[in-house]
Amino acid sequence: MRLNRPGFIERAGRAHGWMAGMLALAVAGIGCASGESIQGGPGPGQDGSFTSPVEGGSDDVAAPDSPGADDGGSPDVVAQDDADNGGDGGCATGLTSCDGVCVDITASAANCAGCGQACTTAVGNALASCSASTCGFVCTEGFSLCSGACVQYTTAANCGSCGKTCAASNPVCAGAAGSYSCVSGCPPAAPTACSGSCVDPTSNPNYCGGCDGGCTTSIAHAQSTCTNSTCGVACDTNYTSCSGACVDLLTDPNNCGGCGSSHACPSGDTCVEGGCQAPAPEAGTDAAPGGPDTGAPEAGGTVPCPAGGCPTSGPSGWTSCPFGSCNGSTTATCTGGGVCVCTSDSQCKSGKCVKVTGQNDMGCGSSGCSGTGTADGFDCELASPGIPVPAGSTTYSCPANAGYKNSQLTCQASHTNCYCTSDSECPSGHCVPNAANNDNCSGCTGTGTPDYRGCEATTTIPSCPIYIGCPNNTTCSYPTCYCTSDVACASGHCIPSGNNGNCSGCTGTGTSDGHGCQPPPSSIACTTSGGTACTTTLTPTPVLNSASTACLCVADSDCSSGKCVNSNSQCSPSSGCTGTGTADSEDCETATSTPNAWSCSAGNCDTVSSPSGTCTASGVPCWCTSNSQCGSGALCSSWNGCASGACTGTGDGNAFHCVY
Repeated sequence: MRLNRPGFIERAGRAHGWMAGMLALAVAGIGCASGESIQGGPGPGQDGSFTSPVEGGSDDVAAPDSPGADDGGSPDVVAQDDADNGGDGGCATGLTSCDGVCVDITASAANCAGCGQACTTAVGNALASCSASTCGFVCTEGFSLCSGACVQYTTAANCGSCGKTCAASNPVCAGAAGSYSCVSGCPPAAPTACSGSCVDPTSNPNYCGGCDGGCTTSIAHAQSTCTNSTCGVACDTNYTSCSGACVDLLTDPNNCGGCGSSHACPSGDTCVEGGCQAPAPEAGTDAAPGGPDTGAPEAGGTVPCPAGGCPTSGPSGWTSCPFGSCNGSTTATCTGGGVCVCTSDSQCKSGKCVKVTGQNDMGCGSSGCSGTGTADGFDCELASPGIPVPAGSTTYSCPANAGYKNSQLTCQASHTNCYCTSDSECPSGHCVPNAANNDNCSGCTGTGTPDYRGCEATTTIPSCPIYIGCPNNTTCSYPTCYCTSDVACASGHCIPSGNNGNCSGCTGTGTSDGHGCQPPPSSIACTTSGGTACTTTLTPTPVLNSASTACLCVADSDCSSGKCVNSNSQCSPSSGCTGTGTADSEDCETATSTPNAWSCSAGNCDTVSSPSGTCTASGVPCWCTSNSQCGSGALCSSWNGCASGACTGTGDGNAFHCVY
């Protein structure tokens, strides 16, 4: 039998105190071996023996005694819960207890079809999954299933869709407004061709800083990121960064409803919708001791709990979101715990709310959110006038006198070289239009193969045999023609010397190419200045973190939630930074919905003092409040939570307060 209640043990000891005294006299000086029973007259055991309810005897059969049968004088077994083998551990219907955590073994990748039966997958860019108790895999965010593999539709092999390959005439895959197609050259927004894809190496995690710069992470539930050519990590949707890990604040017992030890559940508790919940007490099955073993429950015996175990209280109401709406909700009224997110552009400092599937796609509808790209903890786009992503304020220019005379060439889109953008910048008077170098400059008239700066090449200065003169802008100093003007030189610089009468207006220096010209370089590199900054119209202006990977709020007014947390010592309450608790990557306080009401699925919390009392927390044991809740043949033992006449039982009951 299951001895669930301490009160029962006390009563058993008092009822048979006379026997304990008699036995003490009878066996004075006689020692019993450890674990032995003291045999005597009829006592509290079903078979006439007395066994300590603490130590427990070992029955001669594994199951409870047959009705009316004598088991031969052996002590009775202390029964386990209703499900002696494979009990549900107090979990709700449909869930199974695995190592103290209630899980759905039909959908848990770590416990698929049974506890500890973890799913794995060898497919790249995929996560193991479990559906209908069968292992499989799902592609990670940004990847799509294509011929059994998880691929990105941004490559020349799968450009825009599965199996669409790029031909030689348009060999690279480039995107615009989220749509990818095959093109002949990479656009300025993604200027670098890597493995058939046009990418921006400053922000693409697969090619961060260059074609060989792929970012990786070993953190579970996280993705690699690339910001300003530097690798980083971002947690998956519905996961929050806590002490270097990505956790689900709604289910993680170590970070239940928030990050850190202050949000850890007591040992054995589970985290349900962001609130700690204690396991349901085990249900008793045995009859109480006393009298012959008839196989039926006896007066004062324990009563099996309702189906699913004796209940404990759980959340039944949640606070509304102070900002946006709860995950998956269309209004601020929440039906569960979770992070609050924007549902319209007007709720964001940047004026742009990013629609994220599974978070705010219901609230945003078809047109309520226009944001794209990187978002903060509220799904607001990180862009000015709100808190932006760190922006490179680097400026690019070409060296002075890089072109013809004092003309300044222009850095091409990838900022690696200087090229002409007008005919006036070329010694030949002709700039060659080119898509990659100068965006097919308007008004440029050059043709043929361009020189190092995109100009149509000048005529090579010849020699001057007897009786044959030299071209324009040159002079003969037998037997060589020498430049007399910058315009005669491919470099745009003629060196004054005795060979050309120290030509006026010539700007060349250094060693001559043999015809008085300063030799042309192989290329003209762009020069850079500046650095990384948080460019925004917010006041006060957000600041960079120490790694220059994120812009951080410095006042409550910087945040869409209206609260800035001093997580990086970047602000203080005196400067208008009053947020507390969990913050996003910009140190803005996240808004969450938390439980504000609790109830029992049956009965009421055992802490209430009247029938109208209500539960005040999760995990509180629930007691019956009417006889009908205890099942056939049982009564609810009267207590403060019962209405007059609703509970007619007496004495201590089981964990649900029911008695026979």
